[in-house]
Amino acid sequence: MPEAQHDSNESLRKTVFDALKASAPEGTTNPEDYFKRNGGINVLGRADKETANNFCDELEKYGMFLVRCGEVEAWLKSLGAPSKSNGWRAAIFKAMGSDPKDENYVKPEKGDVWDFIGDVSKWLKNPKRKGIPE
Repeated sequence: MPEAQHDSNESLRKTVFDALKASAPEGTTNPEDYFKRNGGINVLGRADKETANNFCDELEKYGMFLVRCGEVEAWLKSLGAPSKSNGWRAAIFKAMGSDPKDENYVKPEKGDVWDFIGDVSKWLKNPKRKGIPE
């Protein structure tokens, strides 16, 4: 990212972070963690969410991908993997299955983690991508 953009992006990052902290209900023990466990930028109102999405979009142009839904453990919640344990990764892969012929096997669909991985893949495959030193 051009150095001239660092200050403006830092200012925008702070604005988004302040809005995320302010989204926590009064009396929340740790407002700085509230949004991570409760939907990421989805806890924000319309205008703040648009600002957060614009910030994320700008970072993605340079190969910096933020998990907009909060913690990665928020992905594929419907599979019921325990999100508060060190074994989340193993549990989520087990829940997804390994046999594509199994009726419970989780196939990639529109939305969720699949779009995130697809966006990273598109950036990696783009020969004119930003963020790579010459």
